[in-house]
Amino acid sequence: MTGNWIWEKQGWPEFEWQEQYFSAKLKHLYFLSGQIHSLNALLSERDRIQFTFNNLLQSIEKQRRPLQLQLSASLREQLELPVDDEAVQSAYSRRWAEAIIDSCHKSDEPFSLERLMQWHQSIQKEESNQLRQGKDSDGTEKVLFELIDLTEWFNNWNKEHYDPMIRVAVCCLRLACIKPFNTYNTDICRMFSNLALNQSVELNIPIYLNPDLFSESNDIFIEELNSARRGSTDITNWIDYFLDIINECFSTCLEALYTNLNQPKFWAKVAEAGLNSTQAEILRDLFNNTDPEASINASEYQQLTGVSKASATRHLTEMHSKGCIKKLGAGGRSTRYKLNISLEGVA
Repeated sequence: MTGNWIWEKQGWPEFEWQEQYFSAKLKHLYFLSGQIHSLNALLSERDRIQFTFNNLLQSIEKQRRPLQLQLSASLREQLELPVDDEAVQSAYSRRWAEAIIDSCHKSDEPFSLERLMQWHQSIQKEESNQLRQGKDSDGTEKVLFELIDLTEWFNNWNKEHYDPMIRVAVCCLRLACIKPFNTYNTDICRMFSNLALNQSVELNIPIYLNPDLFSESNDIFIEELNSARRGSTDITNWIDYFLDIINECFSTCLEALYTNLNQPKFWAKVAEAGLNSTQAEILRDLFNNTDPEASINASEYQQLTGVSKASATRHLTEMHSKGCIKKLGAGGRSTRYKLNISLEGVA
């Protein structure tokens, strides 16, 4: 008699899916990965390391500000980037930063149970670090056995049997079903998925799945995950959904690469535009924002610069007419603008 959970179904942990439902998404993902690989080759070694740091910053954006600053300094230290002498770090921030790097920057090293335990230890402050005993009703009972089986499957993966992108979705689901620990399981699943993704596709730059799309605070993610855990061993819907997460990750990475590569040309055009110091400062603030979708409207411009509302509107209009920023949406009184890194409309 089969139960309600996927791991109680006959055939677990062998899955099946209908690839025709998401074959177009797979082709698009490989197209994006090819673009990332090509653009990354244009970066200097120094810019590549700096880009890696900027890319990994998204992994800590949701942390409290003091911890975020510590983790940022520890990530810089791990990547051998300059660290401010006054930057505060802790043993905790160094462990966590090391785990972030390990999960997406050391994809050529074999996966192991010890590695999984180290990840878990790195993101919790408590000293205890034990596997779940398998008594909970919403996780497999044979935790250690399932983890050993998953490790062997992961390390003996064959591209002929599993599409690399599909493998990432399967990795996430299998570990989520095992639920190895009593805490931080979603974080561990994301790190495991990062490892699988960076091992599966040759991008030559570490990719970190966006925590906004892959966290317990994301209702859609939790709904999709629970549906898969309570579904059949046909995981077509789960794979289709997870490919969207990877697509968002690749798209964000591509936009950041374009921003980086277009930076010299962009600032040269800004200099030619003859903007005042206030306008130039706003452009620098937008450029340094780690959110690729960062934007501003007249009210925010006024608040940041102290100019009148009329001047704020005039400044933004001038910056737009000279091609430094572009409008978002249809416009209106609350028109928002973002950097025009692609230099659309610039003569």
